[in-house]
Amino acid sequence: MKPRILVVSLLSLGLAACGNKGPLVLPTAPPPEQAPPAESPPATPPTPETLNDQQSATPPEGAASDAGNTTPPPSSPPPTP
Repeated sequence: MKPRILVVSLLSLGLAACGNKGPLVLPTAPPPEQAPPAESPPATPPTPETLNDQQSATPPEGAASDAGNTTPPPSSPPPTP
């Protein structure tokens, strides 16, 4: 009976020592070559239309914009007859 305990304990210790090699890291392909950055269009002077578009993109000043609440208030339910 003693040889069995010895064999089992040696195998357990051997597997525990050899089993944990850290995280498995698989070889990966080299990263693909990146495309060159796209050229930006030439700068154009601002026109009144583009200035108006930029101004309408900002929220109007007031209580809603100060609180950060941009959703409209819920509508009231329809009256019952």
